[in-house]
Amino acid sequence: YKSTFEKHFDAIFEEKGLESRVLTEFERVVAMSKDSPLAKLDDIKDEDLESLIEIVSEDPSSLPYKPSPAQNETYAPSKAGMIIVNDRAMQLCLMEKMPNAYIRTSPIPPEVLDRYNLTQRTCKDGCEVYRDVLIYRKKYRLSVYDNEMIKRIIEQKCKSLD
Repeated sequence: YKSTFEKHFDAIFEEKGLESRVLTEFERVVAMSKDSPLAKLDDIKDEDLESLIEIVSEDPSSLPYKPSPAQNETYAPSKAGMIIVNDRAMQLCLMEKMPNAYIRTSPIPPEVLDRYNLTQRTCKDGCEVYRDVLIYRKKYRLSVYDNEMIKRIIEQKCKSLD
């Protein structure tokens, strides 16, 4: 979630008797085919995206929560359009085959970028901090296996952020 929504989610977690643990914090990147015109740019601005197709994982107009009017930003898809695809592998395949498409995402590990002939760039506009969190019941004690999983998630995410 966006770090600006932290109070909203903390209140929900408290109400539901849940704990959360931040696994990683990151700024989203723009990922695209290495053949995309965006791949030639070091930093991308929103205006660079206007003529391209955005791939999204859900319909942004139907988000299940609206934290507050101040945080409820309106989402404007690129002028060229939007493709809604929930399957991550399909998103990657589409970007590989469509040099005019992009996705705003958490940093992707280098081996995945290479496999799908993709690259990623920072975006000058809308650089907000996001968090990946682990959510569990308050009285739950993390097991050795849970902690090993957390360790591996953090290690993998660190590789992606380098």
